[in-house]
Amino acid sequence: MEYTKDFLKETLENLIAEFDSGDAESFDWFCTLFPDELCEQEGYLIQDTLFEEYSDTERYSAENVLAVEAIKFPELHSLMAELLEKIIEFNEENETMWESDEEQAGNSLIRELCKADAKYLPLYFRFIKTNDLDHEVYQSLDMAEVCNGTGCPPEIMPVLLYRSEHGQEAEVYADFADGICKTKEEAQKYLDQAGVYFDDQWSFDTAESVDEEDCETLRDMFEPVFKELFELDDEQIAKFAMKYNNAMAEGEKPTIEKLLAAAK
Repeated sequence: MEYTKDFLKETLENLIAEFDSGDAESFDWFCTLFPDELCEQEGYLIQDTLFEEYSDTERYSAENVLAVEAIKFPELHSLMAELLEKIIEFNEENETMWESDEEQAGNSLIRELCKADAKYLPLYFRFIKTNDLDHEVYQSLDMAEVCNGTGCPPEIMPVLLYRSEHGQEAEVYADFADGICKTKEEAQKYLDQAGVYFDDQWSFDTAESVDEEDCETLRDMFEPVFKELFELDDEQIAKFAMKYNNAMAEGEKPTIEKLLAAAK
């Protein structure tokens, strides 16, 4: 079925207006807002390549259809982002909003926005922090599509790092992050974006009182991104992580040069 820009624009505007009505609820509400034309469809075909067992799986969701169709019109991207903002605001004050038993509201919107333009990745970080990752079904698949669709620019680091510490099967982070930067210059950009996550989520202890477990977590976060690129062994990547911790604890901006010097 083909959907006109005017129909999609009206649907997005109506959804936004429903949030402004004050009637929003976490369950059995969002799914009732979509017009029948978006609900009577054959399913969205998952195009993911990271989790091969899910490739070619059909996924039924009115929001999926809306997002996949609306993203075709650049003029509608700001409305998609505005609707996502409404979902984020609701989630921040309430339980996570769900479209169905398997779909949390907003995942398809942010997936398509990020694939279309990496400028939406900071919005993805805000959004994922409001998700229920302990009961997710498709978030990892959506993240894989974003990674595949964007080529994993540095701005994706806060999203990946958050996923590495939260929710079921958090170890999928290593699959997403493995080898995503190729040069020392790129590595600094990824490191800087990692700082966005840590500034938001972590507090760093001084070298004298640092928690060994925290440094192990840092090591696990940095290993898939930097270990192979800089040919670091296990002891060196641990030193890399410790130096990062100490620099952040002292209010310094860590640099790749200083971390490598401490590691080697």
